[in-house]
Amino acid sequence: HAAMGELDSPYPFILSVPQYETERLLGERLEAQGAHIERAVRLVDITQDIEGVSVTLDSDGARECCQARWVVCCDGAHSTGRTALNIPYEGEDIETLFSLADVLVDWDLARDEIHTFYTPGGVIGFFPLPESDRWRLFMSTPPSMKDSLDETDFSFFQSAIAERLECRVSITDPIW
Repeated sequence: HAAMGELDSPYPFILSVPQYETERLLGERLEAQGAHIERAVRLVDITQDIEGVSVTLDSDGARECCQARWVVCCDGAHSTGRTALNIPYEGEDIETLFSLADVLVDWDLARDEIHTFYTPGGVIGFFPLPESDRWRLFMSTPPSMKDSLDETDFSFFQSAIAERLECRVSITDPIW
């Protein structure tokens, strides 16, 4: 048990915000600034010079070139942007995969604390979200499942919890 109130910080707490809420807030702010968000668009190439940034985008096979003053790439250590611009990755890769879901949880454990379980099958964590009984569930996923895991198969989460946890817990209603 770790008590956050004991931290020497002006923010002695962990704030959990659902991913969909983070995306909604960022999207609203971008649109208020005049930006338009496009989904299902992939960065194919990026170049940078003194004038700015040139990007090539792909949307269902249709390619488009755009100019910008700047581009923010948020797609990880092996991103197209990082690779194209030869930006080194300073961290280390870990071979652990994690699966995430925002779910309703029914159990007898405290609803205002983070719960983490270290099991022989891997780690499972529950972070309470602002909505009553909704939690961010994360769990390690065996690397052998990387190519076979169906991100939309909620039964994967339910099976892993049943196999790994000894406490009574029921998860339902995944919204992310």
